[in-house]
Amino acid sequence: MKKSRLFLVLVLAVFFLTACLGGNSDLTCTKSESDSGMDLNQSVTFKFEDDSPYLVDLTMDFIATEDATREYWSLLASGIEEEFASFDDKDGMEVEVTSNEATHTVSLNFIMDLRRVSTEDLSELNLEELADSTGNRASIRQAAEEDGFVCR
Repeated sequence: MKKSRLFLVLVLAVFFLTACLGGNSDLTCTKSESDSGMDLNQSVTFKFEDDSPYLVDLTMDFIATEDATREYWSLLASGIEEEFASFDDKDGMEVEVTSNEATHTVSLNFIMDLRRVSTEDLSELNLEELADSTGNRASIRQAAEEDGFVCR
């Protein structure tokens, strides 16, 4: 009886480990850059089902770090809002832009449900490769890391 319980515990442990580490997992990649008085912090999380991405959650924080860029901060904030506002009305896309004048920060949060978003809409963002059904966790991670992201 003890052996059968131990066997059952081992089978359940293997099942739960493979379920947690298997097809339904997240991949989060981050990247920070600084250039000409502006910091850009990016974080993108891909959610997978059966090793295919179905949801992309992208956050970008633009931070003016020098007086010269702070002077144009409100122009940057309104430009980002205008650029991405039209995508909030698209099927499968959610866009939120927040700005903080005190810290000279503009945050863009962009969520795409790849099961619903059209290839045409992805093309407008130069993200048509996300519609490619051959993309998987490994290939997305490799492409992100080649672009300077750190993934976990």
